[in-house]
Formats: sequence, structure tokens, C-alpha cells
Amino acid sequence: MTRSWAAIVGFLLFSTLLLVTTSSAQDSAGKVERIFTHIEETAGASLWDDAKALVDLGKGAVADVRKGFQHADQNVHVAAARYLYHVDEKNEAVTALLNVLKGNKAGPRRAASDLLGTLAATDREMAQTDRERAGEAMLAAATETNDDLLKVSLWRGIWNLTEDVTAKREMRKLVKSADREVRSEAALGLAEMDA
Repeated sequence: MTRSWAAIVGFLLFSTLLLVTTSSAQDSAGKVERIFTHIEETAGASLWDDAKALVDLGKGAVADVRKGFQHADQNVHVAAARYLYHVDEKNEAVTALLNVLKGNKAGPRRAASDLLGTLAATDREMAQTDRERAGEAMLAAATETNDDLLKVSLWRGIWNLTEDVTAKREMRKLVKSADREVRSEAALGLAEMDA
């Protein structure tokens, strides 16, 4: 009789643990999808807060966050890449950001460029191959785009990745822009380079 009770109690404990784990995984998937939906509905207006919310979910949400790359919205891709970099899926994150840079939407391209530049500046352990890939892609994007705000972001990122003096030279040109926002952003970028 004691064995039966032990088996029943064991089964109940296992069932409860399985239920809690399944519920937690479903809860994580739901949270991730709600964050992605918010990014899409707001056109990335609170992208960095949403990316932080993904990071706060922890390593257990990797599979759910990867599903973000199936979304058409490139801002979702940037947020997913930010999360993946945080959980040490760095190469995959850099690849995702480089794919966004190849896109045609200015906002997500600037966000991807800003994130790459920030990661390069703050993560001295970023793989050299990732630094080189990002630097080459950002240089190509900087030379082909007519969007001066994107250029500011790209040249700032290139500086953080390579400290190439060309970035400073190009930023000095952008400081003379007729567009006030471009001038301000370029001046801030140049100040960061000289710091």
C-alpha cells in the first residue's frame, strides 16, 4: 500500500511540475508575442523599452524570440537581435542586424546601426569577425544612402567598430547640414568620437 501511495504522490508531483513548466513556456510565448505586437502597432516608437522587456524575460525565451524574425516588421528584428546578443547568441544577433541594414526602411536601419555601434563600443569582447562584417556593411550603407540621419548613425557605428578617421571626416561634413536634427546628431556623434 505504501508503494502505491508513493507512486501516486510521485505522479502528482511530476504532473504538477510538468503543468507549471508548460504554463511558464506558454506564458513566455504570450509575453514575447505581445511585445512584438506592441512594436508593430507603435511602429517602433518605444523600441528600446520593448527590447529591454524581451531581455528581462531571460534565457528561457530564446526559441520564442527567434520567431520574431518571421515578422515582416524590421523593428521586431532589431528587438529580437538585441535580446539574442544579450543571451550570448552574438553572431546570430549581428547577422540579424546586418540584414536589417540591407532593408529599405530608414527607422529600423538607424536602429540597427545605433545598436551595432553601441554594442561595438560597450562589448570589447565582440568577435573580430563580427566587427569586420559590421564595419564593412555599415561602410557600404553609409556610401549608398542619401538619408543624412542614417549616415550619422552609420558613421558613429563605424567609428566605434574601427576608429577609422574617415568616420570623423564624414561626421564633420554632416555637422554643416542644413537640417537642424542632422547637425545636432552629427555634433553629438563628433563629440563622442573626440571624447
